[in-house]
Parts: sequence; structure tokens; C-alpha cells
Amino acid sequence: MKKLKIAITWIYPALILITAAIGILVIKENYDSGIYGIAQDSIALPIGEILATCLILLILHVTQPDIYKTNINSRPIASILKGWSIISAALSTIILLGNAFYWYTPNHITIGIAYTITALGLAYCRIYPPQRT
Repeated sequence: MKKLKIAITWIYPALILITAAIGILVIKENYDSGIYGIAQDSIALPIGEILATCLILLILHVTQPDIYKTNINSRPIASILKGWSIISAALSTIILLGNAFYWYTPNHITIGIAYTITALGLAYCRIYPPQRT
């Protein structure tokens, strides 16, 4: 059971990195197969957006206080930590769902599905966080 709890803590960050890799591979594959016309901008813009999103989501995840593992209710700063936890989760959800809707186009549907799965992973990790043993 302890291995499952450790795996749950790594689901969301792994999904963020996998989604970024899928996005970059799909864009590169579309470029190599000629889907993007010559008049199109550089593919570096969408790749940069994917990498920036990945970095922002990882920073939000790392800075989010783990209010489930520690007993912060006895501290005076508890409300601030809980507030930041809610804000961080909300920002992550908005970013993930925004990117999912943005990438749901015929040539990029794989990226949209990957962002949707990552959003579901975030929801799973926030609803069923690992408990202290």
C-alpha cells in the first residue's frame, strides 16, 4: 500500500512531462509531414508555449503546500497556506483545461487529449491525496 501512495504523488508531475513530450512530438511530426504550410510561423512558438506551460505547472505543483501531509491547522499561517493551495490548484486547472480546448483541432487532437488526461490526473491527486501513515 505504501508503494501505491508514493506512486500517487508522482502521477501528476509525470503526466505534465509526458504531455509536454507528446505535444512537442506531434508538432514536430506535423511539421515533418508537411501539414504546416511554408507561410506559417516557426514551430518554435507552439513548442515554447508547451514548455512554458510545463514549467508553470511544475512550479505551481512544487510550491503548492501539502496541506494533507502536515498538520497546519495549529499554525497561525494555516489559512494562508490553504488559500494558496486552493489558488494553485485552480490556476493549474484553468491552464490545463484552457490548453486542452486550444489543442482540440484535427491535427493536434492528441495534444488536447494529453492535456485532458493531465487535468484528470490533477483532479485525482487533489481528490485522493496520499495520507500520512
